[in-house]
Amino acid sequence: MHNRQEIDKMMEDIQAAMDIEPSAEQYYFMSYIKRDYFKRKFLNTTPTWEEYMQEAVDNGLTAGDVEEFHAMVGTPVDIEM
Repeated sequence: MHNRQEIDKMMEDIQAAMDIEPSAEQYYFMSYIKRDYFKRKFLNTTPTWEEYMQEAVDNGLTAGDVEEFHAMVGTPVDIEM
């Protein structure tokens, strides 16, 4: 479990990478953080996890990318594309 400062730092780092060269995987990672941390705590933020997920799909996210991400972080795939 991460605290809010750690979450904010992760999101800041991902955003910095996205500012240089955005990718579907980065958008999915942001979506995952927003869904796992903010939605679970009933915190409203913008962009929403759904908006990041749509950006990931629009940028070519595949089911294989999602499976690889979850295998890497050790969590079950709990979302359908």
